[in-house]
Amino acid sequence: MTKNIMVLNNSGNVGKTWLVREILYPYLNADISYEIETKNDSNKGFSGIKVKSFDAKDEDEFVEIYNLMLDDEQVKIFDVGSGDVKEFINQFKENEGVFEFIDMILIPTVPSDKELEDTVVTLEDLAGLDVDFKKVRVIFNKIEDLNKNLEAKFPQIFSKKVLNLGLIVDKKLVLKKDNFFNKLAKAKITTNELVADKTDYLALRKEANTNQEKLQFAEMDLLKRKSKSVKKILDTFFDNLIESFSCE
Repeated sequence: MTKNIMVLNNSGNVGKTWLVREILYPYLNADISYEIETKNDSNKGFSGIKVKSFDAKDEDEFVEIYNLMLDDEQVKIFDVGSGDVKEFINQFKENEGVFEFIDMILIPTVPSDKELEDTVVTLEDLAGLDVDFKKVRVIFNKIEDLNKNLEAKFPQIFSKKVLNLGLIVDKKLVLKKDNFFNKLAKAKITTNELVADKTDYLALRKEANTNQEKLQFAEMDLLKRKSKSVKKILDTFFDNLIESFSCE
């Protein structure tokens, strides 16, 4: 069973922390999300997610991270912030072979030139550490139209330079862009939590005193309704993710 999962990219705004929050943490029944993050927003504001943060530059904290990797009793998710990737990778360079204890490395990316260039750099950094690319998958995130050619949207990932690194490209690991998740992030709630939410937002709307309150409850009711169909999409993605690794 997969025990140590790392999510990273040299680029921000590609959906690393979102991937942890919406998919990895709930579907793997993780107890804690370990964030190597000192600069950006994290999942700390979400009541359903327990977070512990580490400083990538701190050698003593890297010992603690390594100790967690050696524990076989629970799933560990390491969410590496884009501003901390270089320092974190340097720790692995100085401590040869530690990457052997990582079972799954996920690199979300989006169809934008800068983010794709940063993604290639991330893959090259991993190659420099002699990482086994059977453990690596790129997640094609925030796609406007899933029916359009994936190679055309992510040409850098399908380039000979990247494929020669040994990357296994799984075209099933795709996620559509949806403002639904932005609204959930603002409300500090996840899809799975909203599906399980028993709140009667329409009843609350009837009791509301202002039009603004009515709008808020109406929106929450719509989000709750949509969460059921979105969960099916997340279910399918997670199944595809596990299948992608089980085939190796």
